[in-house]
Amino acid sequence: MKNFLFGAVFALVIAGAVVAGIYYIPPLLRPAPPPPPPPSQVAQSIKPGFVGKRLIGGWLLACHRIRRIPNRVAVEGVTYGTRIIGGSPGEASGSVIHEAPIPMRPCRVLVSLRDPHDPDEFVNPMFVLFGPGKGVLNLAIHLSSDLVPNPPKPQLASGVIPGRNASSPTMRQAPPPPVLGDSLELQLSSGNVKIPVRTCTAEFCLAIRSILPGEEKEFLSSKKFVLVLPTQKGKRIALNISADGLALAVATMRRMAAAAAKS
Repeated sequence: MKNFLFGAVFALVIAGAVVAGIYYIPPLLRPAPPPPPPPSQVAQSIKPGFVGKRLIGGWLLACHRIRRIPNRVAVEGVTYGTRIIGGSPGEASGSVIHEAPIPMRPCRVLVSLRDPHDPDEFVNPMFVLFGPGKGVLNLAIHLSSDLVPNPPKPQLASGVIPGRNASSPTMRQAPPPPVLGDSLELQLSSGNVKIPVRTCTAEFCLAIRSILPGEEKEFLSSKKFVLVLPTQKGKRIALNISADGLALAVATMRRMAAAAAKS
């Protein structure tokens, strides 16, 4: 009986040592994880109608499901439906205007950067498509407001312009453009680009720059992608962002947009 108990206890000890050894294998002895698939392979695997997130090189392609909302004035990402002009609220009367659709844009390409010493500070560059047709590529940078020491300042309206009906006494104020504050600087292989900060709230700021079709290829083929934040307390912070996979991610975003417009 003693031998049996001793054997059982010894077996448990051996089993525990084996299990512990599995979990505590020195890192140098563990097999390396498989390398991620190349960006080209990931991009080719994404089919029209994709919903979700996929990492293409150093950039994240995020796609959402599109909702078609009829009888609504369109905003970006929603198709124009039928608009009824001149009818009473809630009644289908008046002149019916069929408006051209705005292509739906289900995807965006982004990268998220956070300060490991201060999680509340963030910089999120994002590429999106705006406008009719194939759309114009825009770079929008969403960042913490405390990273912009001189935010843009709105101006008070200084004049009025007539409303749609020239005979109507109703007048509306013309909002003047805000006084721009700081700009971000994007350093590319071909040179530096200024990205003005357009608006700020207490929590975040938004800097936007359109990338014209003639400069898009040169922009996306850059091997250098360094974002320099505004000078703060005599210091400038430069963020070195990987350009790996960016051109493929943007091309995939355009492909998804074209497929969504045809569906």
